[in-house]
Amino acid sequence: MSNGPPKKTKVRRLAKILGAVVLLVIGFLVFANIQDINTKNSEEATPLHRAAANNATETAQRLITQGAEICAKDTLGRTPLHWAAWYNAAETTELLLTQGAKINEKDEYGQTPLHQATRNNATETAQLLLTQGADIYAKGNKGSTPLHWAAAQNAAETAQRLITWGANINTKDSEEATPLHWAAANNANKTANLLLTQGAEICAKDTLGLTPLHWAAGNNTAEMANLLLTQGANVNEKGESGETPLHRAAMNNAVETAEILLIRGANVNEKDQDGDMPLHYAAWNNADETAQLLIAQGAEINAKTDKGSTPLHHTAQKNATETAQLLLTQEAEINAKTDQSATPLHHAAWKNATETAQLLIRQGAEICAKDTLGRTPLHWTAWNNAAETTKVLLTQGANINEKDQYGQTPLHNAVCENAIETAQLLITQGAEINAKADEGQTPLHHAAWQNATETAQLLLTQGAEINAKNDKGLTPLHDAARMDATATAELLLKQGAEVNAESDEGLTPLHIATEHNAIETAELLNRYGGRE
Repeated sequence: MSNGPPKKTKVRRLAKILGAVVLLVIGFLVFANIQDINTKNSEEATPLHRAAANNATETAQRLITQGAEICAKDTLGRTPLHWAAWYNAAETTELLLTQGAKINEKDEYGQTPLHQATRNNATETAQLLLTQGADIYAKGNKGSTPLHWAAAQNAAETAQRLITWGANINTKDSEEATPLHWAAANNANKTANLLLTQGAEICAKDTLGLTPLHWAAGNNTAEMANLLLTQGANVNEKGESGETPLHRAAMNNAVETAEILLIRGANVNEKDQDGDMPLHYAAWNNADETAQLLIAQGAEINAKTDKGSTPLHHTAQKNATETAQLLLTQEAEINAKTDQSATPLHHAAWKNATETAQLLIRQGAEICAKDTLGRTPLHWTAWNNAAETTKVLLTQGANINEKDQYGQTPLHNAVCENAIETAQLLITQGAEINAKADEGQTPLHHAAWQNATETAQLLLTQGAEINAKNDKGLTPLHDAARMDATATAELLLKQGAEVNAESDEGLTPLHIATEHNAIETAELLNRYGGRE
């Protein structure tokens, strides 16, 4: 006995049997004189919906005679006429129309029965609807017309009928995409050919300035791309953001389409409005196969964007390890710097891209490289609470107490962002808990300023000096008072902070709170005996 798929004849026979069962049930409802002829199932479909779907004209007629609601709607707002149109049930469609069904009724997506017919390539029913006055220009909620759907479904015969009846060949949806855009995205060669022979605009642009060729490239419809290019599409046409079809292909790892575009003259090093080349797009999306193709075709491996990022920087941000490895084998500059002097390792640190960070370090990335503000990759991980990458950097020898140009250590950065997990890690690994920045601020000052109560608690349990003074003689409690950080102020007071500590100018926390209209914290300080 064969284990293969069932024969088509068996499938048809089974479908007929199931259809017959449905009709028997409906017939029972009719002749049993069920009180509610409009009873609904879980989809809110009535017996008339199901009769319409099965093209059961006689049963539908009986249901209507018994009082079935001809415009009843299911959960998606579809009437029996929508169902008949979808299933190409021409005879029942005709019946429903003669009984008063609304030919241009819209479902919750704004689609009419004609939309349904064209979506399912129901040519016969589409023709019937057109002869009965269906609105050929009707638009769904997102602006799609029946011709858009016929184009997408490669329903050439239905599309031809629509065009014959006057459909606008270059009609646009809410994103200003034409039927040719839709055909291009779905590799619908038959309808694309039809549209082009009927005068479709080959370089029509959507709201992003993208042509059908961009859509084909983005969806890796290689045959379609070839067809459009043969018909005169501009291979280097740019969208509003400056991206070419090759950029779109690279973004989606559309290798086959990228190859066709390159053969047809696509500029492998074309830049978009931000200076990103196709290789940058491939790197950003970990499209290693397309990246390899682009490199083989002469892509500049260390090309920089307007902000100085190389493709390797992009792989680091996206943790695109495979593409990063490829770029490194092709001599990508491992310590390349952006306009802010950030290396790929900085970017991997910022995005907690642990695997790529490890790869970069193994390949010789400078672990203590500094950006224009003197921050190392460890500062960047601390700032963004990238705990896993923080661990990697520390195990590889990153200086835990390195200071940036403001004298801040990674612990200062972690506390500034209330990155408690990373702060805990740094402390356990030996971060100096009372380290002072250039203006004398300790991490506890930062916690107070940010009202980072949980982080402040951590610092205090690890020995942070509660009354530490900065260069102006201000304690963490002064900072909490200034920012009306009541919760942190209360924590500090409960832990023994000096309520009337004076700054170099003789200002107490209560004076600071009053001066900055920090009402809630001022009330708290008063309760603890604060004075101005």
